[in-house]
Formats: sequence, structure tokens, C-alpha cells
Amino acid sequence: MNSSSIFLRRLRENQRYKRKVWRTVADWTVVVYIIIPVILIGIFRYISWWQETPSWAEPLPLSIFFFGLFLLSWYGNIQTYVEEADKLFLVKKRKLFLGVKVFGYGYSLAAEALSTIAILIILSPILILKFNIGSGLIFLLFFYLFSFRSTILICKYYWKRIESRWIGMFTGICLFAVFGGIHLGAYSLFVGGDLLNFALAGLSLILLVGSVIVSYRALLRISTIDHDIKMGQDSKNSGINMIFTISQDVEKPVITKRKRPLLFRRSKRMFQKRTKANGFIELFIKAFIRNFSYWLSYFQMTSVGAAAIVVIPPMWIKSIIFFAYLFMMYTWLQSVWDKVFQVNPITKKYTEADDYFKARKRTILILYFIAILLLIGISSVGLFIYSSFSILYQMQ
Repeated sequence: MNSSSIFLRRLRENQRYKRKVWRTVADWTVVVYIIIPVILIGIFRYISWWQETPSWAEPLPLSIFFFGLFLLSWYGNIQTYVEEADKLFLVKKRKLFLGVKVFGYGYSLAAEALSTIAILIILSPILILKFNIGSGLIFLLFFYLFSFRSTILICKYYWKRIESRWIGMFTGICLFAVFGGIHLGAYSLFVGGDLLNFALAGLSLILLVGSVIVSYRALLRISTIDHDIKMGQDSKNSGINMIFTISQDVEKPVITKRKRPLLFRRSKRMFQKRTKANGFIELFIKAFIRNFSYWLSYFQMTSVGAAAIVVIPPMWIKSIIFFAYLFMMYTWLQSVWDKVFQVNPITKKYTEADDYFKARKRTILILYFIAILLLIGISSVGLFIYSSFSILYQMQ
């Protein structure tokens, strides 16, 4: 038994586990009627990009695509494939234990490299045909993005070890600002000519070598075993968490480290008039705001819907997206209301009262109306910015 055999066995088990999770969602009907058509449509659309630059990309400058690459660089984590049982066995065999972590880190870097290659392959028709970027610059862009993402990996590894909510939030904002500055400087070097391209290659090499050295030193510490186990479990359960989020019948518990709620700490009254209907509304609003996953999903659905309306050019597809959003948002709000009241045995016995249905209808309609206003507002701003870029592009 050696480190490589342990790592490969755990990697196979992890991939097998994730396949089982996805099979619970993607049955044959989903594969035949959704996944396969989406793949075929995507392939035909990608082929058309090589023949003609898509209309949505015409007014967009290279800086917008570079900013999109910056956002995509934040996905991914270092996976060490450390398990709970390692505390009892592998820790006593330090060399064997550290070997598993090093192999896991190498696999994480390989995954980052493959995802970077996939992103550049998808964008290559636009980069080559629209911006006239040659193969040499594309390879330089790959080298920079891979080095940049490897640096973000190790920074996120330390960042997620912070237990304090506020310190972690402040650290995350600082990291985002620092890496944003680095990425902006890299963009200036990328478009600055041959001499500055050599400077970008040197910056990329420094980022890659520095991140590997710091990561290797971090992996040699046995004291981080609890953090490594937690990150591995989070990655392994990401598929299950997605199913829980989508499912209307399963309530996903939200675990927070706060001793007191951030809002409504003393649970003050929201309505001066105390009626049964207002009581249901107040209880739902407080539960909705205190639950991070609820209001985050609320704004995510709205922002994604607005982005789709702005980016996708045909008007008939925009209309389909808008009406699909209306249906999905209303259905989701109904499911969230039912989760809040029907899961709790104390509130569940009041779910047959007339005031309960009155409060349910009123609250859902208010949140539904606010979501529509947000969608229209964000879409209007996005369309204005998009049209401004189109006008500037035509003037050039």
C-alpha cells in the first residue's frame, strides 16, 4: 500500500458517489428531453461561432471577456482526499498521509488546467475571429489563467479556515479586490504588445511557482486535517446540496456559527395591528431573511433571469425566459412558504386555518411583485449598458 494507490481508490469512490447522486436527478426522461437536446443545440451554436461572430458578442470589448474570466477563476478548491479515519491510521504514517494530500493537490491543479482549457476552447472563436488573437497569445492567456487560478486556490484554502463570519467576509472582500487589481494589470500587459507580453509571462511564472511552494508547505501540516476533511465533505456533498435546494419536499438545514440572529435579534413586532394573518406574515418574513439560502436564491433567480434576457438577442426567446421566470419564481415562493410552516410541528397544525391561506397569498404576491420589479429594473439597466456598447462599437 502506497500513497498513489490510496489516492486513486478514493478518487474512484468519490467519482462513483457523484455519479450516483447525479443519476437520481438525471433519469432517462431528463437525459432524452433536456440534456441531449441542450448538448446538440450547444454544439451547433458553437460551430456557427466559427463561421460568424455571434451578435451578442459584437458590441462587447475584450475587457468584458477578461472580467468574465476573472469571475470564473474563483470556482474550484484544493481537494486533499483526506478522510475521518486518517486521524487514527494514516497520521501515524506521516509520509503515506502527506503523499495522499500531495496527489490530491496535483489532481486539483490538473482539474483547474482542464477547466481553463475548456473555457478557452469555448471562447476561441470569439478571441480569434473578433479580436484577432493568435495561438501564441491564447497559450499565454492559458498560462496566465492557470497560474492565476492556482494562486486563488491556495488563498481560498487559507480563507476558508477563518471561523469568524465578519473577519472571513472582510478577508474575502480584500482578496477579491487584490486579485481584481492583479487581473486588471494582467489585462494591460496582455493588450500592451510583445514587450509587455513577456512581462505577463514573467508574472504568470511568479504566481505559479509561488502558489505551488506555498501550497506544498501548507499540505505538509498535519494540524489542518480537520479543515481538509471538511473541505472534502463539502465537495462530496455538493451534488446532494443542489438536490436539496431544488427539491420542494426536502428541507435543507442551514448551519450558521452565529449565537444570535443577524436581524430581528430581539424579535420585535413588525406590525402594530396584531392579527393571526399578520402573525403568519411576520413569522415567514423573519424566517426568510434569517435563512441565507432563501434570500440568496431569491436574488440569484432574478439576476440570472435578467442576465439571460439581456444577453440572448431574439425577442421571442426573451419572452419565453420572462414567462418561465414568472412561473418558476411563483412556484418557488410557494414551496418556501410551505417549507417554513409545514416542516415545523408547532406551526404545521395551523396550516388549515383561513388566516394561514390569507397570509400565504398576500405574502407570496408581495414578494412576487417585488421580484418582477427587480427583474425589470436589472434587465432595463443591463439592456441600456448593452445598447451603449453597441452604439460605441458601431461608431468605431
